[in-house]
Formats: sequence, structure tokens, C-alpha cells
Amino acid sequence: MLRTISLLLFSALIFSGCEDAFTTVIDADPPPFTRKMVVHSYCEDTPDTPQKLYLETNRNIFDAQDQSLPITDATIEILEDGLVVGQFVHGISPAQNEYVTSQDNLFSKVGAEYMIRLRAPGIPDAESRQFLPAPVQIADALYVEDLAVDEDGDRVNGFKVTFSDLPEEGNYFLLECYDLSIPDYRLPLESTDPYVRALGDGFILISDAGNNGFDQAFEMYAYQANASGDYEFILYHISRDLYQYLLSIDKHINNDIDFFSEPSFVSSNIENGLGIFSLSSKTRKEVRK
Repeated sequence: MLRTISLLLFSALIFSGCEDAFTTVIDADPPPFTRKMVVHSYCEDTPDTPQKLYLETNRNIFDAQDQSLPITDATIEILEDGLVVGQFVHGISPAQNEYVTSQDNLFSKVGAEYMIRLRAPGIPDAESRQFLPAPVQIADALYVEDLAVDEDGDRVNGFKVTFSDLPEEGNYFLLECYDLSIPDYRLPLESTDPYVRALGDGFILISDAGNNGFDQAFEMYAYQANASGDYEFILYHISRDLYQYLLSIDKHINNDIDFFSEPSFVSSNIENGLGIFSLSSKTRKEVRK
């Protein structure tokens, strides 16, 4: 604690002694600003459920007060293997940037290439492509007492989740766990597994690096897990695009609170635009007492 306080005081002295350095004005012309579409769409193979897409434009560096710039008059086509099969249409939700699919079950053909094609007045056209990955079943999900040792050296309860990895390389997964005794409560998960990355909002990201075509058990712990609880795991088979996007978002958020961090760039898979269009398949597994 004393060492931390000393470091903070030393930093304060450095900055107070360099006040003039921070008054230097750099005269530079920013690059030309071009309006682009910003897409956020996380679509699933969920039957009988419309999928959503959120659409805005990017902001000029000088538009500090423009917190939201929704696009409400876009045309968004959905193509399956090159053929138009539906649209995202502007919804009636209070969220002005929300679009929904014109029909249910649009993303249902495993292995098919789905493309979204976006057009809006005064903004360059944009597009993105994704393949719908095959669903992967969770073979087992077990509660284990004192499963892991956390960063403080304390024993914590957790789970062992096993599923069969697909034979091909480059598979990525997202895992979440819900406490069934609390409606819509996602249990925060952590892990020390080298192929597992815990995100700040309780999700677990898994890469199949070093493991192709074999059953593998992943260990994760949760401070609130206990033997008397009922839990449900949801496993999403996701694309590499979404995996990289979520990692870059997590890094960007962490950098915002780290004074000494280097600038981070958010990944994107929108051609001629920004953001993410992703497809995933999901399966469920319950852990009952």
C-alpha cells in the first residue's frame, strides 16, 4: 500500500512539474472524415425468433456531443448462398437504431454463406459475410467443489464442461452460465485454462488451438457457485470474426481504465463500414443438484 501511494505521489510530482509541456499545441490536419455504417448484429440459429441488427453512423472526432446517430432509412438485404432470402427491416422498438428480420428462422442452414448488404442515402454501401457454424453439444457439465485456486491463492468452487471439438482447425466458442434460481442472472465465470479467456461481463471465450477433433474438458470457477444450485450452460459455436471482435472490445474497455496502456483498435468484419455481423449456433446443458 505504501509503495502504491509513493508511486502515485511521484506521478503527481512529475505531472505538476511538467505543466508547460501539456500546453504545447500541435497544428495538424486530421484525415478527411467519411460517414460509414456502424453495424452490431449477433445472430443465432434460434428457431421462431426474429434476429436483430443495430445500425448507426460513425462520429466525427469533432462531434463530441453526438452520442448516438441512428440510421432509420436503410435497406438491408439478407442473402443465403448468393440468393436474397429476406431483409432486416426498421422495427417499432423505442430504439431508433434497431432492425429486425422480416421472418423467423432466416439463419438455419448449417455451412451456408450468409451475407448482409446495406444501403442508406448519403452513406457508402456496406456488406459482410458469415458462415453458419454447426452446433456443438455439451457432453457433460459438472459442479466440482474446490475446483481451482484463484489469483489470491484461495480455493473456489467451479465446473468442468466437456464437449467434442470439431475435426477442422479454427473453431471458436463462447460459453455462459445462468443461475436458474435467479431470472436471467448470468453467473460470472473465471478460468486459468490457457485456451480460455474470461471476459468482463461473465462470458468465457474458448479457442480450439492445440486440440482438433477430441473431447476436451475446460475448467472454470465461479465465486457464487455452490452444490445446492441449479445452473444452465449455453455453448455458442462462433466465428473467428466474433472471437477477435469480443477480444478487441474487452481489451479496449480495459485500456480505458489503464493509464499506461497502449491504444487498442476494435476489430471489424464490415466491408466498407465498421462493427460486427456474426452468426452462431447454440446448445444447452443443465447442472442440477
